[in-house]
Amino acid sequence: MDRTRRVGLVDSGAAAQPLLSDMHYIRKALEPFASISTGDIETVVATAPDAVILSDVGQIPAGEVEKLTKWVEDGGALIRFAGPRLAAQGDELLPVGLRRSSRALGGTLAWEEPQGLAEFADTSPFFGLPVPPDVLIRQQVLASPDPELSRKTWARLADGSPLVTADARGNGMLVLFHVTAGPDWADLAYSGLFEQMLRRAITAGRGEAIEDTAGTYMPQLTLDGFGRLAGAGTNAAPIKATEFNATVPSEIHPPGLYQGPAGTRALNAGAGARPQLIRDWPAAARLLGDAQARALRLAGPLLSAAAALLALDLFIALFVAGRLRSRWPKRRAASLALGLAALASLSLLAPERAMAQYDYELMPDGSYRAVSTASRVVPLPGNGAPQKQVEAALEMRLAYVETADSALNARTRAGLIGISNILLMRTSVEPAEPHALNLETDALELYPLIYFNVPDEAAPLPEKAVQRLNAYLRTGGALVIDTRAGATIGSQTDVSRLQALLKGLDVPPLQPVPQNHVLSRSFYLIKDYPGRYAGRRLWIEQAGDAAAPRGDAVSRLFIGDADWASAWAVDRNGRDLYSVDGGAEQRETARRFGVNLVMYVLTGSYKDDQVHVPALLERLGEGQGNGDDPRLPGPDPDGGP
Repeated sequence: MDRTRRVGLVDSGAAAQPLLSDMHYIRKALEPFASISTGDIETVVATAPDAVILSDVGQIPAGEVEKLTKWVEDGGALIRFAGPRLAAQGDELLPVGLRRSSRALGGTLAWEEPQGLAEFADTSPFFGLPVPPDVLIRQQVLASPDPELSRKTWARLADGSPLVTADARGNGMLVLFHVTAGPDWADLAYSGLFEQMLRRAITAGRGEAIEDTAGTYMPQLTLDGFGRLAGAGTNAAPIKATEFNATVPSEIHPPGLYQGPAGTRALNAGAGARPQLIRDWPAAARLLGDAQARALRLAGPLLSAAAALLALDLFIALFVAGRLRSRWPKRRAASLALGLAALASLSLLAPERAMAQYDYELMPDGSYRAVSTASRVVPLPGNGAPQKQVEAALEMRLAYVETADSALNARTRAGLIGISNILLMRTSVEPAEPHALNLETDALELYPLIYFNVPDEAAPLPEKAVQRLNAYLRTGGALVIDTRAGATIGSQTDVSRLQALLKGLDVPPLQPVPQNHVLSRSFYLIKDYPGRYAGRRLWIEQAGDAAAPRGDAVSRLFIGDADWASAWAVDRNGRDLYSVDGGAEQRETARRFGVNLVMYVLTGSYKDDQVHVPALLERLGEGQGNGDDPRLPGPDPDGGP
């Protein structure tokens, strides 16, 4: 049992924005006592970890579910954290059933104030841990009513609702934290309790004893008298687990990091100590007051040096221009020129030496290694990449999903060419010709936006394609799904039709675009999002509460049925290919929506900044107080606000 825990973190797009990801908080909590590996489910399971942690993964691909289930039944501990995606769609690898919504402040199943944690029951693995009063929960996923729910609950909120649930699965354990691992839903990640709960969840999940009463802690890295962390010396002695909390740093027990039954623990040099004023000074010490303290003022010397350099620069400029040659003999002028050239060369060489600086990197053994900060030339990889990938990497371009319907593919391509031309003429975005993509083989991450025109009677996407789309969306890509069913009068977008087609796609809850959303003003000021058909509903990821998209709060999924590609489509000569219900004015609005969509994907919530409010009010006419509704500008592009 005297070993470091091996924990696998399933990477679900955390590498794109590591400091904004929930995995950042999990990693920081695990680092003191665990050896961490990162990758997909197959990769981390292959390392035979003690536990695997998933953060806000709603849909696990079927192939990986089988591997993960077998690993759990063989004795693994699967620890999961909730989030918007898990609240929208769960799976079978959960200890309890979940309701298809989350409870939040101001929500349907709301509480009036954030909830604190209740004391841990004596049957819980967390029993004995102190509960900080400042840890508050603002949102959680709710467990479905179950006669066994009380037995499966490890931690509760003050109102009695489950915070952590667990259940055995074969020889292993399924553990669910009903909040996010980051600070979106709760303050738990900011507390030291988070690390202790993770430590005990891993231990209990493996069916091992929680008590830290047996064994010893061996010194690994210790601090010397200069505060440098180095390998433990021969004089450093181990500490019994039962005596670790009461141990005072000494010569035989130096402060530092000790490895033991519960992982790595720190013996702090200044634990419980407070700095005190020195009142008894040695007789040889001479104390200086504020008035006697000497300060070296550098303003004068630096200004003098700057003036001298300015005068020298002026003198050189006059000499090079020939203004001083008539007053100086040629030989003396040549000598002076050589001297100035030598001085200039020395001034150029001096900064080069100053720039030859080094940084220091902490090594695993506690020592430091000097690392040069000088620029290096990194050779490009070989020519093994396909030409399509090279083109996509060199020039920004839109892309579309290639389907079995060649006529639909041609229509989609013409639509993306049309909106790319509009972007090229009206904005600073200069997209190249769009690419057709195979979701199973092409590099999706090279494209900021992928357009999926859904064919009639489309078959469900292959599992590999869904997995790659999930990875693409988690790393910041944008997917536009158009069912082209907007010609049906009296009905709105039927999102349920896509459930079978996109089965396994891991997305948070969706909502229609709300009023005053940044998408309506990311470049043009628009009120509707028409395509070939007007008055259609556009669905995006839910925002405006704790379930909002992470990072910059920008939706990465857009679903509608207005047939935007047909409204954008042009031929080789730039002529419109398909009719639009509302004529030229609706086509212009559709193009403006396309511009807004691309600008929103590229710039995020930039236009949501309050600094743009005066300009937007002026464009809307509200700054003049006339109260008139803004008139839709004509087809002549007028640029964005």
